Amino acid sequence: MIKVICLSFLLSFSLISVGQINKFKKIDLHSKSISGRLNDISSISQKLTKGLNNDYEKARAIYIWVAHNIKYDYRNRNQGVSYFDEQEIVDKTLRRRVGVCFHYSLLFESLCKSAGIEVYKIGGYTYQSNKVNDRIGHMWNLVIIDSKPFFVDVTWASGYEMDGKYYNQFRDEYFLIPPEIFIKTHMPLDPLFQMLQRPISHKEFYNRDFSALSKQKKNYQMQIDSLRQFSKLEPLDFYESEIKRIEKAGIPNIITRDWLVSLQGQVVTVKLNLSVDLINESVKEYNNYINAKNNQFRKMSDEEVSFLLNKASMNINKAQELLSDVEIYEEDRESRRSFKETANKVFKVRESIEKEKAFLSVYLKRSGKSRKMLFYKRVN
Repeated sequence: MIKVICLSFLLSFSLISVGQINKFKKIDLHSKSISGRLNDISSISQKLTKGLNNDYEKARAIYIWVAHNIKYDYRNRNQGVSYFDEQEIVDKTLRRRVGVCFHYSLLFESLCKSAGIEVYKIGGYTYQSNKVNDRIGHMWNLVIIDSKPFFVDVTWASGYEMDGKYYNQFRDEYFLIPPEIFIKTHMPLDPLFQMLQRPISHKEFYNRDFSALSKQKKNYQMQIDSLRQFSKLEPLDFYESEIKRIEKAGIPNIITRDWLVSLQGQVVTVKLNLSVDLINESVKEYNNYINAKNNQFRKMSDEEVSFLLNKASMNINKAQELLSDVEIYEEDRESRRSFKETANKVFKVRESIEKEKAFLSVYLKRSGKSRKMLFYKRVN
């Protein structure tokens, strides 16, 4: 489970040129004409991108539609978003037509993926109103178009807060922003998502020191390759590698700390799920062994009998190894409860297997009638 809280703010500068706005006028008009009653990602994406020539235009159409059809949920801005199934969140957002930054970024990501655009959603904190906002998290998107990275913030484009009030007023200032500009207002918790050869540190972001940007080369292929490799990792490797990068970059605020707790919770969930799969496989092999034992191992060689129990033992040992490597933050009570339940299952299965190992050890040392006697209980 991940929890995100985010706000939209008014900034005093523009990040998009007048020429770019004029270039997209026809696309913008078309996007605004697409019915806001549609609630299917595939249908919306197809209608928005039909007849468009490239990913720049498709991303623009999706950006405009989301910004104009989803209203910022200002009333619930501080309650956060807890989620387990992203598709459920997308469906709910399309039904209710309201949300905070997580809903905007997830919906934009879903529509882009449906249109074949390489896209990612990013969590972090921001700089606004002349100060770093390190108490409330934010989310935005990254798109890769023509081997170039660009950032998009649909939440901030949809409106802004001023003097305690929220205004649903579109601002065309947060579309296709290059890394060297976007980093000045948006700090990803994972430095990989800065898309810079030399990432800006948390300290530099707080101190507004961007002198290192002057040395940046605008060749992003290495960063793009790293990002693509990261996105293809298996879940466990995915979460653990992100945790390592974030911890190495430092934990400057509560947002980063909370994000690490969430990621560690994901690691625990993956390890617990893998452990449960191994437990189930172990129980399956153990039951096969017990069935064979109930038939007094008829028509089975000693090697086949040993193999059944050894396989059950091997899987339960793997489950134990996974659990022994689990680290849980103190505040993650849900993971602690799940861990305890899974560890108890491992203990019980291991106990049964060890009991049968003792029996099998005696069985293998005997032969003939002496073996058969082991299957009968002695009654006095």
